[in-house]
Amino acid sequence: MIYYTGPVPCDRMRNYYYYTGRKGFGRYHFAEKIQFYNIAKGSTLEVQNHLIEAMNNGYIIADAQANFSERYHIVEVKLNNLISSTAKARKKYATKRSR
Repeated sequence: MIYYTGPVPCDRMRNYYYYTGRKGFGRYHFAEKIQFYNIAKGSTLEVQNHLIEAMNNGYIIADAQANFSERYHIVEVKLNNLISSTAKARKKYATKRSR
């Protein structure tokens, strides 16, 4: 069996998504923020699929995959909350501005 000796792939993915996520806080317009958060949701789904494949190929054990899936669910809920609160803020701002 060949073992991977480079940086741990999960650490690399975590760093990538952390720095990618930091870019989202520089968005100014509501629509742009919502679009960015939707793209982030797609990225988290992609990571979850990679984790399932890693478990199926024997790179990680089922307990680790279950732990990551739990964390994924928390991130998904937080992203959904960000999207809905940003949409509400956009609607509130549009109403306030039209007066």
